[in-house]
Amino acid sequence: MKKEALRKKFILKRNGMSKKEVAEYSELITDKILNLDTIKKAKTILAYFPYGNEVSTKKIIDVCLNSGKTVCLPVCMKNDNLEAYQIKNYHEELIKNKNYKILEPDIGKCQKVDVNTLDVVLVPGVAFDKNKHRLGHGKGFYDRFLCRLSSNTVIIGVCYDWQITKNDLPIDDNDKPVNVVVTEIN
Repeated sequence: MKKEALRKKFILKRNGMSKKEVAEYSELITDKILNLDTIKKAKTILAYFPYGNEVSTKKIIDVCLNSGKTVCLPVCMKNDNLEAYQIKNYHEELIKNKNYKILEPDIGKCQKVDVNTLDVVLVPGVAFDKNKHRLGHGKGFYDRFLCRLSSNTVIIGVCYDWQITKNDLPIDDNDKPVNVVVTEIN
């Protein structure tokens, strides 16, 4: 199956999830992520702010902020690259991106962070395969971003268990696999 057909299939299923399912699965996934040694040891984390029925990272962000970690969220720049911006309170520092309708840090209020200082990056995905390749929304923002990270940065894919395909995803030269995928089951 081609990327666009797969993307459509998985997004349709994710959009069909109830708010209760999203909350329950997100809580299980959050607990697993917060118990990873990688997260416990990390000083600087890039998370994502959930859009639609993506796995919620709000509790992860809150716990990391409250424990003194530097927490960043991505910003979609005009040059089609993602940049990391530090947040201290997402209730006050996020604005809606006009092009993509997602919430991201207000670059007028938040400080840009060098991507080479990120210890952990949490990455959403439309789907992942057993080889830890991810299928995103098709714009390549994360693909370009992940290639810029330090080799020491741990990349954690975050999704629901049903988003892991049995078959290999079609990949391109610029598709970088994540280090680990966390679901409500694994």
